Amino acid sequence: MTTNTNELFGWTWRAELTRIPGVVEVPAPHGGRWWADVVTPHVPVAFTAPSLAALVALSRIFGKPWRAAVLAAKPLGGSNSDQSWAPPPVSIGWARLALVRGVQQCLPYSVDEVLLAIDESVAWNQAGHPERAVAVLAPVAESLVGLLAAKHAGTLPSATARDVELAAAIALEGLAESNPDRAAIKLADESQPAPPLISGVELDAALADWAREYVRSEPAAALSMADEDADPDRFIVDPAAVGPRVIAWRGPHHREILVTRVAEGVLAEADLADGAETTDQEVSHLRVQASVPGSAELIDQPAHGDETTGQVSAVLPIDPDVDLSEIVVGLTQIDRMARARLDPAGQALARVDRLMIGAWAVARMEQLLPEPDSGRVKDHVRDARIQLNHVPLHLDTTGELEARCDYLGARLRRLEELAADFPGQAPDLDMVTRPLLAESIPVLDGLGW
Repeated sequence: MTTNTNELFGWTWRAELTRIPGVVEVPAPHGGRWWADVVTPHVPVAFTAPSLAALVALSRIFGKPWRAAVLAAKPLGGSNSDQSWAPPPVSIGWARLALVRGVQQCLPYSVDEVLLAIDESVAWNQAGHPERAVAVLAPVAESLVGLLAAKHAGTLPSATARDVELAAAIALEGLAESNPDRAAIKLADESQPAPPLISGVELDAALADWAREYVRSEPAAALSMADEDADPDRFIVDPAAVGPRVIAWRGPHHREILVTRVAEGVLAEADLADGAETTDQEVSHLRVQASVPGSAELIDQPAHGDETTGQVSAVLPIDPDVDLSEIVVGLTQIDRMARARLDPAGQALARVDRLMIGAWAVARMEQLLPEPDSGRVKDHVRDARIQLNHVPLHLDTTGELEARCDYLGARLRRLEELAADFPGQAPDLDMVTRPLLAESIPVLDGLGW
Protein backbone atom coordinates (compact mmCIF):
# COMPACT_ATOMS: atom_id res chain seq x y z
CA MET A 1 0.00 0.00 0.00
CA THR A 2 1.32 3.43 -0.91
CA THR A 3 1.72 5.87 1.98
CA ASN A 4 0.61 9.44 1.43
CA THR A 5 3.56 11.76 2.15
CA ASN A 6 1.15 14.48 3.27
CA GLU A 7 -0.28 12.20 5.96
CA LEU A 8 3.23 11.72 7.38
CA PHE A 9 4.58 15.25 7.29
CA GLY A 10 1.97 17.84 6.34
CA TRP A 11 2.66 21.57 6.42
CA THR A 12 3.95 23.60 9.36
CA TRP A 13 4.63 27.32 9.61
CA ARG A 14 6.55 29.00 12.46
CA ALA A 15 6.23 26.09 14.88
CA GLU A 16 8.84 27.72 17.14
CA LEU A 17 6.34 30.40 18.16
CA THR A 18 3.80 27.95 19.55
CA ARG A 19 5.78 27.56 22.78
CA ILE A 20 5.69 31.25 23.70
CA PRO A 21 3.32 32.17 26.58
CA GLY A 22 0.50 34.25 25.18
CA VAL A 23 0.45 32.41 21.84
CA VAL A 24 -2.67 30.23 21.97
CA GLU A 25 -3.86 27.31 19.88
CA VAL A 26 -7.16 27.23 18.00
CA PRO A 27 -8.25 23.84 16.62
CA ALA A 28 -9.67 23.31 13.15
CA PRO A 29 -11.23 20.23 11.47
CA HIS A 30 -9.16 17.19 10.41
CA GLY A 31 -6.39 17.90 12.92
CA GLY A 32 -5.48 21.31 11.57
CA ARG A 33 -4.39 23.88 14.13
CA TRP A 34 -3.47 27.52 14.08
CA TRP A 35 -2.12 29.87 16.71
CA ALA A 36 -2.79 33.52 17.52
CA ASP A 37 -1.18 35.98 19.89
CA VAL A 38 -3.47 37.25 22.66
CA VAL A 39 -2.35 40.79 21.84
CA THR A 40 -3.64 40.49 18.25
CA PRO A 41 -6.11 37.58 18.21
CA HIS A 42 -7.21 38.25 14.63
CA VAL A 43 -3.72 37.61 13.21
CA PRO A 44 -2.50 33.98 12.83
CA VAL A 45 1.14 33.59 13.90
CA ALA A 46 1.59 29.85 13.26
CA PHE A 47 -0.24 26.84 11.81
CA THR A 48 0.12 23.13 11.24
CA ALA A 49 -1.76 20.91 8.81
CA PRO A 50 -0.88 17.20 9.22
CA SER A 51 -2.63 16.23 5.98
CA LEU A 52 -4.10 17.66 2.80
CA ALA A 53 -7.57 17.43 4.36
CA ALA A 54 -6.36 19.56 7.27
CA LEU A 55 -4.85 22.08 4.86
CA VAL A 56 -8.16 22.30 3.03
CA ALA A 57 -9.97 22.78 6.35
CA LEU A 58 -7.61 25.63 7.27
CA SER A 59 -8.20 27.20 3.86
CA ARG A 60 -11.86 27.58 4.81
CA ILE A 61 -10.56 29.92 7.52
CA PHE A 62 -7.68 31.56 5.63
CA GLY A 63 -8.92 31.41 2.05
CA LYS A 64 -8.09 29.50 -1.13
CA PRO A 65 -5.39 31.94 -2.33
CA TRP A 66 -3.44 31.19 0.87
CA ARG A 67 -3.76 27.45 0.27
CA ALA A 68 -2.63 27.82 -3.33
CA ALA A 69 0.47 29.74 -2.22
CA VAL A 70 1.40 27.06 0.33
CA LEU A 71 0.89 24.22 -2.16
CA ALA A 72 2.88 26.04 -4.81
CA ALA A 73 5.79 26.40 -2.39
CA LYS A 74 5.67 22.86 -0.92
CA PRO A 75 3.26 20.57 -2.83
CA LEU A 76 4.34 17.50 -0.82
CA GLY A 77 4.43 19.18 2.57
CA GLY A 78 7.17 20.76 4.63
CA SER A 79 7.92 23.52 7.10
CA ASN A 80 8.56 27.20 6.69
CA SER A 81 9.11 30.30 8.79
CA ASP A 82 9.03 33.15 6.28
CA GLN A 83 6.11 35.44 5.59
CA SER A 84 5.21 33.83 2.25
CA TRP A 85 3.08 31.31 4.15
CA ALA A 86 1.47 33.87 6.45
CA PRO A 87 -2.34 33.50 6.54
CA PRO A 88 -4.44 36.67 6.31
CA PRO A 89 -6.35 38.02 9.34
CA VAL A 90 -9.25 35.76 10.29
CA SER A 91 -12.95 36.59 10.56
CA ILE A 92 -14.46 38.12 13.70
CA GLY A 93 -15.81 34.75 14.86
CA TRP A 94 -12.46 32.96 14.67
CA ALA A 95 -10.66 35.93 16.21
CA ARG A 96 -13.18 35.98 19.06
CA LEU A 97 -12.52 32.27 19.61
CA ALA A 98 -8.78 32.98 19.73
CA LEU A 99 -9.45 35.66 22.34
CA VAL A 100 -11.52 33.24 24.44
CA ARG A 101 -8.67 30.75 24.24
CA GLY A 102 -6.31 33.51 25.32
CA VAL A 103 -8.37 34.31 28.40
CA GLN A 104 -8.67 30.59 29.20
CA GLN A 105 -4.94 29.95 28.90
CA CYS A 106 -3.31 33.22 29.93
CA LEU A 107 -5.44 35.65 31.97
CA PRO A 108 -4.07 35.60 35.53
CA TYR A 109 -7.16 37.16 37.11
CA SER A 110 -9.96 35.06 38.55
CA VAL A 111 -12.77 34.34 36.08
CA ASP A 112 -15.92 32.23 36.19
CA GLU A 113 -15.20 29.04 34.25
CA VAL A 114 -18.91 28.50 33.53
CA LEU A 115 -19.19 31.91 31.91
CA LEU A 116 -15.97 31.22 30.01
CA ALA A 117 -17.59 28.10 28.53
CA ILE A 118 -20.56 30.19 27.41
CA ASP A 119 -18.14 32.67 25.80
CA GLU A 120 -16.47 29.80 23.97
CA SER A 121 -19.80 28.47 22.75
CA VAL A 122 -20.81 31.85 21.32
CA ALA A 123 -17.42 32.19 19.62
CA TRP A 124 -17.66 28.73 18.02
CA ASN A 125 -21.08 29.65 16.70
CA GLN A 126 -19.78 32.94 15.26
CA ALA A 127 -16.92 30.99 13.66
CA GLY A 128 -19.45 28.86 11.78
CA HIS A 129 -19.42 25.69 13.88
CA PRO A 130 -22.82 25.49 15.59
CA GLU A 131 -22.41 21.80 16.45
CA ARG A 132 -19.25 22.58 18.42
CA ALA A 133 -21.02 25.52 20.04
CA VAL A 134 -23.81 23.27 21.33
CA ALA A 135 -21.35 20.66 22.61
CA VAL A 136 -19.50 23.29 24.65
CA LEU A 137 -22.69 24.93 25.92
CA ALA A 138 -24.68 21.82 26.91
CA PRO A 139 -22.88 21.09 30.22
CA VAL A 140 -23.39 24.68 31.48
CA ALA A 141 -26.68 25.55 29.77
CA GLU A 142 -28.54 25.69 33.09
CA SER A 143 -26.61 28.88 33.97
CA LEU A 144 -28.31 30.72 31.13
CA VAL A 145 -31.54 30.76 33.14
CA GLY A 146 -29.95 33.03 35.75
CA LEU A 147 -28.23 35.15 33.12
CA LEU A 148 -31.46 35.74 31.25
CA ALA A 149 -33.19 36.66 34.51
CA ALA A 150 -30.36 39.10 35.24
CA LYS A 151 -30.74 40.61 31.77
CA HIS A 152 -34.47 41.13 32.29
CA ALA A 153 -33.84 42.61 35.75
CA GLY A 154 -31.26 45.06 34.43
CA THR A 155 -28.35 43.62 36.41
CA LEU A 156 -26.44 42.40 33.38
CA PRO A 157 -23.87 44.73 31.80
CA SER A 158 -25.36 46.02 28.56
CA ALA A 159 -22.20 45.09 26.62
CA THR A 160 -22.71 41.42 27.52
CA ALA A 161 -26.48 41.14 27.08
CA ARG A 162 -26.08 40.37 23.39
CA ASP A 163 -23.79 37.43 24.14
CA VAL A 164 -26.36 36.02 26.56
CA GLU A 165 -29.03 36.34 23.87
CA LEU A 166 -26.78 34.55 21.36
CA ALA A 167 -26.06 31.74 23.84
CA ALA A 168 -29.79 31.33 24.52
CA ALA A 169 -30.42 31.08 20.78
CA ILE A 170 -27.73 28.37 20.50
CA ALA A 171 -29.36 26.41 23.30
CA LEU A 172 -32.87 26.71 21.89
CA GLU A 173 -31.68 25.72 18.42
CA GLY A 174 -29.29 22.94 19.37
CA LEU A 175 -30.51 21.26 22.55
CA ALA A 176 -33.02 18.44 22.26
CA GLU A 177 -36.71 19.24 22.80
CA SER A 178 -36.69 16.85 25.76
CA ASN A 179 -33.76 18.57 27.47
CA PRO A 180 -35.04 20.19 30.71
CA ASP A 181 -32.45 22.97 30.41
CA ARG A 182 -33.89 23.93 27.04
CA ALA A 183 -37.38 24.24 28.52
CA ALA A 184 -36.11 26.38 31.41
CA ILE A 185 -34.12 28.61 29.04
CA LYS A 186 -37.16 29.03 26.78
CA LEU A 187 -39.30 30.06 29.74
CA ALA A 188 -36.67 32.50 31.02
CA ASP A 189 -36.14 33.93 27.53
CA GLU A 190 -39.84 34.61 27.12
CA SER A 191 -40.21 36.25 30.55
CA GLN A 192 -41.12 39.89 30.66
CA PRO A 193 -38.54 42.41 31.90
CA ALA A 194 -38.72 42.92 35.66
CA PRO A 195 -38.36 46.23 37.51
CA PRO A 196 -34.64 47.10 37.59
CA LEU A 197 -32.94 45.90 40.78
CA ILE A 198 -30.13 48.39 40.30
CA SER A 199 -29.70 51.48 38.15
CA GLY A 200 -27.40 51.46 35.17
CA VAL A 201 -25.12 53.97 36.89
CA GLU A 202 -24.93 51.82 40.03
CA LEU A 203 -24.25 48.70 37.98
CA ASP A 204 -21.42 50.33 36.03
CA ALA A 205 -19.92 51.64 39.27
CA ALA A 206 -20.07 48.19 40.92
CA LEU A 207 -18.39 46.55 37.94
CA ALA A 208 -15.74 49.27 37.78
CA ASP A 209 -14.95 48.78 41.48
CA TRP A 210 -14.60 45.04 40.86
CA ALA A 211 -12.19 45.64 37.96
CA ARG A 212 -10.15 48.12 39.97
CA GLU A 213 -9.52 45.49 42.64
CA TYR A 214 -7.47 43.55 40.13
CA VAL A 215 -5.72 46.49 38.51
CA ARG A 216 -4.77 48.11 41.83
CA SER A 217 -3.77 44.89 43.61
CA GLU A 218 -0.39 44.87 41.88
CA PRO A 219 2.51 47.33 41.87
CA ALA A 220 2.53 49.70 38.92
CA ALA A 221 6.20 49.15 38.14
CA ALA A 222 9.41 47.67 39.48
CA LEU A 223 10.15 50.81 41.48
CA SER A 224 6.88 50.46 43.45
CA MET A 225 7.19 46.86 44.59
CA ALA A 226 5.92 45.72 47.96
CA ASP A 227 8.51 45.09 50.67
CA GLU A 228 8.23 41.32 50.29
CA ASP A 229 9.09 41.60 46.60
CA ALA A 230 12.48 43.03 47.55
CA ASP A 231 13.27 39.80 49.43
CA PRO A 232 16.16 38.10 47.58
CA ASP A 233 14.91 34.61 48.48
CA ARG A 234 11.88 34.77 46.20
CA PHE A 235 11.44 33.39 42.70
CA ILE A 236 8.94 33.89 39.88
CA VAL A 237 6.45 31.41 38.49
CA ASP A 238 7.19 30.80 34.81
CA PRO A 239 3.97 31.25 32.77
CA ALA A 240 5.23 28.67 30.28
CA ALA A 241 5.36 26.00 33.00
CA VAL A 242 2.26 26.73 35.13
CA GLY A 243 -1.22 27.58 33.91
CA PRO A 244 -3.06 30.78 34.90
CA ARG A 245 -5.16 31.07 38.06
CA VAL A 246 -3.28 28.26 39.83
CA ILE A 247 -0.81 30.33 41.86
CA ALA A 248 -1.89 33.69 43.30
CA TRP A 249 -1.02 36.56 40.94
CA ARG A 250 -0.14 39.98 42.29
CA GLY A 251 1.35 41.39 39.15
CA PRO A 252 4.37 40.51 37.02
CA HIS A 253 6.86 41.97 39.50
CA HIS A 254 5.69 39.88 42.44
CA ARG A 255 7.84 36.77 42.90
CA GLU A 256 5.47 34.10 44.13
CA ILE A 257 7.84 31.39 45.40
CA LEU A 258 9.42 31.97 48.83
CA VAL A 259 12.35 29.79 49.91
CA THR A 260 13.66 29.40 53.46
CA ARG A 261 16.17 27.17 55.20
CA VAL A 262 14.85 24.15 57.13
CA ALA A 263 16.56 21.20 58.76
CA GLU A 264 15.98 18.94 55.74
CA GLY A 265 17.21 21.46 53.17
CA VAL A 266 15.19 24.30 51.62
CA LEU A 267 11.44 24.87 51.91
CA ALA A 268 9.76 26.37 48.85
CA GLU A 269 6.17 27.60 49.18
CA ALA A 270 3.67 29.63 47.17
CA ASP A 271 0.10 30.85 47.71
CA LEU A 272 -2.67 29.28 45.66
CA ALA A 273 -4.94 31.55 43.64
CA ASP A 274 -8.45 32.32 44.86
CA GLY A 275 -10.67 29.47 43.80
CA ALA A 276 -7.83 26.99 43.32
CA GLU A 277 -8.27 23.84 45.42
CA THR A 278 -5.58 21.43 46.55
CA THR A 279 -7.58 18.64 44.88
CA ASP A 280 -7.55 20.35 41.47
CA GLN A 281 -5.56 18.48 38.86
CA GLU A 282 -3.52 21.59 38.06
CA VAL A 283 -2.47 21.81 41.72
CA SER A 284 -1.85 18.09 42.25
CA HIS A 285 0.41 18.08 39.18
CA LEU A 286 2.72 20.80 40.50
CA ARG A 287 6.37 20.03 41.18
CA VAL A 288 9.08 22.24 42.65
CA GLN A 289 12.37 22.28 40.79
CA ALA A 290 15.69 23.87 41.64
CA SER A 291 18.91 24.52 39.78
CA VAL A 292 21.96 24.24 42.03
CA PRO A 293 25.48 25.42 41.13
CA GLY A 294 27.82 22.60 40.24
CA SER A 295 25.04 20.13 39.41
CA ALA A 296 23.92 19.28 35.90
CA GLU A 297 20.64 17.82 37.15
CA LEU A 298 17.64 19.63 38.56
CA ILE A 299 16.40 18.87 42.05
CA ASP A 300 12.77 17.88 41.60
CA GLN A 301 10.11 17.27 44.27
CA PRO A 302 6.30 17.02 44.18
CA ALA A 303 4.48 20.03 45.62
CA HIS A 304 1.99 19.33 48.41
CA GLY A 305 -1.12 21.43 48.86
CA ASP A 306 -2.37 22.54 52.27
CA GLU A 307 -6.06 23.47 52.52
CA THR A 308 -5.51 25.26 55.84
CA THR A 309 -2.82 27.63 54.61
CA GLY A 310 -3.93 27.80 50.98
CA GLN A 311 -0.38 27.07 49.88
CA VAL A 312 1.65 24.52 47.98
CA SER A 313 5.10 23.62 49.22
CA ALA A 314 7.97 21.16 48.96
CA VAL A 315 11.22 20.56 50.79
CA LEU A 316 14.24 20.39 48.51
CA PRO A 317 17.24 18.38 49.73
CA ILE A 318 19.83 21.11 49.17
CA ASP A 319 23.11 21.04 51.06
CA PRO A 320 23.31 23.72 53.78
CA ASP A 321 26.65 24.88 52.38
CA VAL A 322 24.95 26.06 49.20
CA ASP A 323 24.19 29.78 49.28
CA LEU A 324 20.49 30.49 48.66
CA SER A 325 21.48 33.37 46.39
CA GLU A 326 23.12 30.88 44.02
CA ILE A 327 20.10 28.62 43.43
CA VAL A 328 17.10 29.19 41.18
CA VAL A 329 13.72 27.69 42.11
CA GLY A 330 10.65 27.23 39.92
CA LEU A 331 7.30 25.48 39.68
CA THR A 332 6.34 23.10 36.89
CA GLN A 333 2.90 21.67 36.11
CA ILE A 334 3.81 18.25 34.79
CA ASP A 335 0.84 17.97 32.42
CA ARG A 336 2.11 20.97 30.41
CA MET A 337 4.57 20.79 27.54
CA ALA A 338 7.16 23.13 29.08
CA ARG A 339 8.98 23.06 32.37
CA ALA A 340 10.20 26.01 34.40
CA ARG A 341 13.04 27.90 32.75
CA LEU A 342 15.76 28.14 35.40
CA ASP A 343 18.81 29.07 33.31
CA PRO A 344 19.80 32.77 33.02
CA ALA A 345 18.36 33.23 29.53
CA GLY A 346 15.20 31.34 30.44
CA GLN A 347 14.65 33.39 33.59
CA ALA A 348 15.08 36.61 31.61
CA LEU A 349 12.56 35.46 29.01
CA ALA A 350 10.14 34.35 31.73
CA ARG A 351 10.26 37.84 33.23
CA VAL A 352 9.55 39.37 29.82
CA ASP A 353 6.64 36.97 29.28
CA ARG A 354 5.18 37.86 32.69
CA LEU A 355 5.35 41.58 31.98
CA MET A 356 3.70 41.16 28.60
CA ILE A 357 0.92 39.01 30.04
CA GLY A 358 0.56 41.55 32.84
CA ALA A 359 0.23 44.43 30.36
CA TRP A 360 -2.37 42.55 28.31
CA ALA A 361 -4.33 41.51 31.41
CA VAL A 362 -4.47 45.07 32.75
CA ALA A 363 -5.64 46.30 29.34
CA ARG A 364 -8.43 43.68 29.42
CA MET A 365 -9.68 44.82 32.83
CA GLU A 366 -9.28 48.52 32.08
CA GLN A 367 -12.00 48.16 29.44
CA LEU A 368 -14.51 47.87 32.30
CA LEU A 369 -13.54 51.23 33.80
CA PRO A 370 -15.46 54.38 32.84
CA GLU A 371 -12.18 56.25 32.36
CA PRO A 372 -9.49 53.74 31.33
CA ASP A 373 -5.88 54.69 31.96
CA SER A 374 -3.05 53.18 29.93
CA GLY A 375 -0.42 54.09 32.53
CA ARG A 376 -0.13 50.64 34.05
CA VAL A 377 0.04 49.05 30.59
CA LYS A 378 2.81 51.45 29.55
CA ASP A 379 4.75 50.74 32.76
CA HIS A 380 4.71 46.99 32.14
CA VAL A 381 5.68 47.44 28.48
CA ARG A 382 8.57 49.71 29.43
CA ASP A 383 9.82 47.23 32.03
CA ALA A 384 9.48 44.36 29.54
CA ARG A 385 11.63 46.23 27.02
CA ILE A 386 14.29 46.79 29.67
CA GLN A 387 14.25 43.08 30.53
CA LEU A 388 14.37 42.10 26.86
CA ASN A 389 17.48 44.20 26.38
CA HIS A 390 19.17 42.20 29.15
CA VAL A 391 18.51 38.72 27.73
CA PRO A 392 21.98 37.14 27.46
CA LEU A 393 22.04 36.56 23.71
CA HIS A 394 25.76 35.76 23.89
CA LEU A 395 24.84 32.42 25.51
CA ASP A 396 22.89 31.37 22.41
CA THR A 397 24.69 29.27 19.80
CA THR A 398 21.64 28.16 17.81
CA GLY A 399 19.99 31.44 16.89
CA GLU A 400 16.72 30.34 18.52
CA LEU A 401 17.06 32.78 21.41
CA GLU A 402 17.66 35.72 19.09
CA ALA A 403 14.67 34.73 16.94
CA ARG A 404 12.44 34.56 20.01
CA CYS A 405 13.66 37.94 21.22
CA ASP A 406 12.90 39.40 17.79
CA TYR A 407 9.34 38.12 18.05
CA LEU A 408 8.94 39.43 21.60
CA GLY A 409 10.26 42.80 20.44
CA ALA A 410 7.60 42.90 17.72
CA ARG A 411 4.94 41.99 20.29
CA LEU A 412 6.17 44.83 22.52
CA ARG A 413 5.67 47.25 19.66
CA ARG A 414 2.08 46.00 19.26
CA LEU A 415 1.50 46.47 22.98
CA GLU A 416 2.90 49.99 22.72
CA GLU A 417 0.44 50.70 19.90
CA LEU A 418 -2.36 49.31 22.06
CA ALA A 419 -1.36 51.61 24.92
CA ALA A 420 -1.05 54.60 22.57
CA ASP A 421 -4.57 54.06 21.20
CA PHE A 422 -6.03 53.32 24.63
CA PRO A 423 -8.98 53.02 25.01
CA GLY A 424 -10.10 53.55 21.43
CA GLN A 425 -10.01 50.80 18.83
CA ALA A 426 -11.16 50.25 15.28
CA PRO A 427 -14.84 49.20 15.31
CA ASP A 428 -14.18 45.80 13.69
CA LEU A 429 -11.36 45.01 16.13
CA ASP A 430 -13.52 46.14 19.05
CA MET A 431 -16.03 43.43 18.10
CA VAL A 432 -13.23 40.96 18.79
CA THR A 433 -11.54 42.38 21.86
CA ARG A 434 -14.56 43.68 23.81
CA PRO A 435 -14.90 42.09 27.28
CA LEU A 436 -16.10 38.51 27.56
CA LEU A 437 -18.92 37.46 29.84
CA ALA A 438 -16.32 35.83 32.10
CA GLU A 439 -14.39 39.09 32.33
CA SER A 440 -17.30 41.44 32.90
CA ILE A 441 -19.49 39.52 35.37
CA PRO A 442 -17.92 39.03 38.82
CA VAL A 443 -19.82 35.96 40.06
CA LEU A 444 -23.12 34.29 39.19
CA ASP A 445 -24.56 34.88 42.65
CA GLY A 446 -23.78 38.59 42.82
CA LEU A 447 -25.68 41.74 41.82
CA GLY A 448 -29.08 40.11 42.22
CA TRP A 449 -28.30 36.79 40.51
